[in-house]
Amino acid sequence: MGARCTKPEAKARVDWALERLLAGRPRVTLVREAMAQWGLSEAQGQRIVRAGVEAILATYEQVDRTETLARCIHALEQALELAVMRGQPQEICTTVKAMSGLLGLGADHGHHSTTTSRHGRSRL
Repeated sequence: MGARCTKPEAKARVDWALERLLAGRPRVTLVREAMAQWGLSEAQGQRIVRAGVEAILATYEQVDRTETLARCIHALEQALELAVMRGQPQEICTTVKAMSGLLGLGADHGHHSTTTSRHGRSRL
């Protein structure tokens, strides 16, 4: 079992977990590494990794969705313009599809225009 750590040490441990989480490392691996590195119990390792995850979530809670959407659309418009200038039809299609998804345009495949009665006949 690891000894208690100071606040700066605890912050350094959370920063360690945060850095690795952002690099795409699996949580379970980080818990085990924290246990080995600092002689922690599994619960203590999980707390450190959870604190890293919470730091990531806190960052995204502060994101202005409208501003982010506007930046994404602007970047896609620039990519579309470039793809058209270069004559890259696949890139044009991919960019239009991404814009459509962001803006909620296009067909909604989740709903059907017809329903089927319990007797198997379609009705509008």
